[in-house]
Amino acid sequence: MRVEKTTRDPQFPKVLITGASGFIGRGLLSHLRACRPIGTQFNSRPVASGTTLVTIDLTNEQRVAELFDTVKPVIVFHLAALTSPGRNDKNPTLAIASHLSVTHNILKALPDGAHLVYLSTDKVFDGTDPSPDESAQPAPCCLYGELKLECENMIKLQVTRHHILRLPIVHACGEESSGSFIDSAIRDLREGKRVQAFANISRCFVKRDELIIFLGALVKNTSYGTYHIGSEMASYYERIKLLCDETQVRWRDQLVPTEGSVSPRLQNLSTAKVKQIFSREFS
Repeated sequence: MRVEKTTRDPQFPKVLITGASGFIGRGLLSHLRACRPIGTQFNSRPVASGTTLVTIDLTNEQRVAELFDTVKPVIVFHLAALTSPGRNDKNPTLAIASHLSVTHNILKALPDGAHLVYLSTDKVFDGTDPSPDESAQPAPCCLYGELKLECENMIKLQVTRHHILRLPIVHACGEESSGSFIDSAIRDLREGKRVQAFANISRCFVKRDELIIFLGALVKNTSYGTYHIGSEMASYYERIKLLCDETQVRWRDQLVPTEGSVSPRLQNLSTAKVKQIFSREFS
C-alpha cells in the first residue's frame, strides 16, 4: 500500500473515500477533485487524472490503521460495501466481513473528531410501514438490510459527527458501467430492444449524479444525523418511462409492463427531513 503525496488546496479538508472505484465512488472521487481526495479500491483499476486510488483490503485491520495514520482524514465517505442483496444472501461470511469487519476497522482507525458519511439502505425496512421516516423502527427485509443497520448502530455509538444516508435504488441514465436494472433497461431500449419492467413493484429511486452533488455538499455540513434520500415512490415501469422521456429514448411499443413477485411489493421512504433541513428534493 502506497499513498502518494499530492498538492491540496488548504481550504479543503482531507478527504478519504472507501469504495472509490465503485459506481458511486468514482463519481464522487471526480466531483471532489479540488479536495485532492484519497480513494480506496480492492482491485487495481484505471484512475482518473488528478485523483489517487489506493489498493487495500479493508478487512485487514492493520492495513486500515496504517492508511488512516498516513492520510489523517478529516472526513471519510464510507462507500465500500457488498451492495447486491442477493450476493449478501448467497455469501453470508463475505457479507459480514464486507460490512461489519470493514466498518469496525474504519471506526477503530478514525481520528478523533473526524466526520463520517455512511451510505445505508432502504432495506433496513421491510415495506410494512407505508412511509417510514427516520424515527421509524427499522425492520430489515434481508441480510443486507440487517448488516447495514448494524453498521448504522456502530456509527451512532462511536462517531458524533456523522451523516447516515439511507438510499433506495441508485441509477444513472443508461450508463454502461452500471449494474442497475434501470440502466440496463435504458441501454436496451436505446438499441431498439424489447424490455419488460414490473408495473406492480414500486420503489424510491435516486439518480447517481444528484446523489454525488448532495454528498459533496456534506463536506462542510454540520447538520449531522440520519437522512432518507430519494424520489417519490414509483413502479419500475413508470421510472423507466420517466427517464426515457427525459433523455429522448423511445419506449413506446418496446417497454412492456409486467407483474413480479418481489417482496416487499412496495418499499417507500419519507424524505421530509432532508427537504426541511437541506431544502433538497430528488427527482
